[in-house]
Amino acid sequence: MTLQIYFNKKARLFYSDDPYTISVLRRAYYGKMHKSVLYLDIIEVFYLYEMRKAIIKDESTFQELDAQELLFLTTNKQKFFTNYYAYRDWRERGLIINNYRCFETTNKQLQVEYPESKEIILPKEKLKGTFYAQDCMTICEKNELSEYLYYNYWFGQIGSYKNSQRGSFLKLDSFETLYLFQKNVLTISNIKEKELNDKLSKRIRDFKVLYDVYSEWRRLGYVIKTGFKFGTHFRVYLPDAKPIDSESNYFHSSHVLHCIPEHSSIDISELSRAIRVAHSVRKTFILAIPLGQQKKVAGKSIENVEKVNLTFYAYTRSENVASNKLLNNSEREEYLYYAFHEDDSVDGHKLESLISDAREQNTNLIIGIVDRETGVTYYLVKKLLLKGSKISYYELEWIQP
Repeated sequence: MTLQIYFNKKARLFYSDDPYTISVLRRAYYGKMHKSVLYLDIIEVFYLYEMRKAIIKDESTFQELDAQELLFLTTNKQKFFTNYYAYRDWRERGLIINNYRCFETTNKQLQVEYPESKEIILPKEKLKGTFYAQDCMTICEKNELSEYLYYNYWFGQIGSYKNSQRGSFLKLDSFETLYLFQKNVLTISNIKEKELNDKLSKRIRDFKVLYDVYSEWRRLGYVIKTGFKFGTHFRVYLPDAKPIDSESNYFHSSHVLHCIPEHSSIDISELSRAIRVAHSVRKTFILAIPLGQQKKVAGKSIENVEKVNLTFYAYTRSENVASNKLLNNSEREEYLYYAFHEDDSVDGHKLESLISDAREQNTNLIIGIVDRETGVTYYLVKKLLLKGSKISYYELEWIQP
């Protein structure tokens, strides 16, 4: 039998009062019931028309709507086809998705707690260096103090990467330079602190917020180095990591970290590539969102930012695939699911707003990225708990629902 759906042109509503249609669609959690009538969203109708060959009729003329008429009704919908292909991909996986909450679930927000560490103890002696503004680095002589900072706390690079024996200097990058300078461990012969800050801020985009992230992880005992090879701002080593464990055994970073400040945007394609690269080299991707003074507090949206409406509520299957056990509705995993197109960009404020909306509803956030061939890539967002942190951090994990 064919699914029968009607369109009220004046109210621009889609509905069905056909018993067979209602029975089929309600079992799969389509639409909302009101007084024995099933009301459907236009994305649901478009999916049922394309994938289930549903018949859509004008309620006054009983004429069938063709594809062009349906397309015309979608033209004023923001990002309609990005949302539609995100919706369709989830449905085609046999999963439940809707624009309202279908179940009362008991799933908890995913949170990951990072280990505590002792604050590093820096020497009282002062290292002497020369700053090179165009190179964004400071060069120091290789001596007992520079070797202590390098081999014990992994500040800078002696010699070349993974070959510290071949070289006579310690090279500090821009973040290491300012950190040691502010800690009174480093003196620079050719520049003062204010001029150093000014030059680095002009040379490096978002330097101040990147430095805040860098200095926080350093303060908490972690080692944080450039993440350039992985398409991120930093790579992160767990506390007490050292550049070499022995002459032949080099420590590997376990995490990479990328920072998206509140008013800076990143291309979605760039963000996706960085997460996939991290996954391919078995590293955890961390997203840092440093916010200014206008933070979200007491359940209120971030000031001066338009509240983001999450597109869908999405749910896992009705059975545990591993055990073939049927799940109670409360046992389903529930997500707020937001779709981006691969050509979109996003700033820190919008990401924080999305994550905050999910947190308020005690659900987990999935970001779906729709590519130009209508494929969808999924990323699960987990809150990162870093004791003593003043910045919002999240792990983003590539998943296959």
